[in-house]
Amino acid sequence: MPSNVVDIHLHIGAPCDHESGCYWSKKFESGLAYLAMLVITGSLGKKVTLKRVIDHMLGVVNGSEHVQKSVFLALDEVYDETGCRRLELTNLHVPNRLIASLAKENPRVLLGASVHPFRPRWEEELDYCLENGAVLCKWLPSAQMIDPSHPKCRPFYEKLAQYGLPLLCHAGPEASIPPANDAFKKYNNPLYLRAAIETGVKIIFAHCATPLLPPPFEDDQDYLDLLTLIREDEAAGGMHVYADLSALLLGTREQYVYRILKEINPKRLLFGSDYPIPVLGISKPKGSAVAHWMKYRVSADHRKNPLDKSYSELGKVFPEEVFTNAKRVLRFSH
Repeated sequence: MPSNVVDIHLHIGAPCDHESGCYWSKKFESGLAYLAMLVITGSLGKKVTLKRVIDHMLGVVNGSEHVQKSVFLALDEVYDETGCRRLELTNLHVPNRLIASLAKENPRVLLGASVHPFRPRWEEELDYCLENGAVLCKWLPSAQMIDPSHPKCRPFYEKLAQYGLPLLCHAGPEASIPPANDAFKKYNNPLYLRAAIETGVKIIFAHCATPLLPPPFEDDQDYLDLLTLIREDEAAGGMHVYADLSALLLGTREQYVYRILKEINPKRLLFGSDYPIPVLGISKPKGSAVAHWMKYRVSADHRKNPLDKSYSELGKVFPEEVFTNAKRVLRFSH
């Protein structure tokens, strides 16, 4: 087992909680991701509270044998280009201060900050995150109404580059958090982050920009565009383009696991579980995926720690360095 294994992609959230500032929308509660979260966290048929969610998540993190550190991801509210906060368009808000407090109390939790580039006084919020140990910044363009190519993002990128804070950006179709505006779905494409890469920011593309459903159900142009950015970065002698393996164990993305292994240098890959998104397994190439998924649904393996299961399943395919790359890519306080 390699040391210093870091899971860079875990989610937390709760319905309206005035003390922490967390909230999610009725639209979020209508999705399959919400239902999956209820089942996985043991909250089905029970009142969901922030305490219940935190207790569950910390139990998983502290109970892992293989994963030493886990990045909990904040998610900033929606702001439009004028800097106006749009509560009515925000489907999930996880404040930086909540994650920062959890990280202070638990050495196995790391702050994955989220600061909207159109937020008034965004620099003050980013400074707070940096001062409180943020190891990355998270964006979900379709859910936060962010055009990563907008000129207003340039000062934000310059500050990220200055402090060596990577940007973990969702890429590809998004099924968990509804879009704030359907017109912003296109900004989940990796190519919109060219300006950030040119500014010197390390970009981590979530899920390797793969579609949730394979072609012909969804196209994989986002994944192909990620490969283009990687080739461009390699040609320029850079190490600014990365991708994480989060949610590749859903089963529907299984065919991409072996493509990623062949097409992306392991030095550019980082381990992420996307928990509490379900963790299934990986069958052998050309194996019966459906039969394999059913086996994992009913097997004792389903009861293992989900972070350990994610580590162990991905470890069957990917080299050890993938699980420790975060130690050199993320921003760790010295």
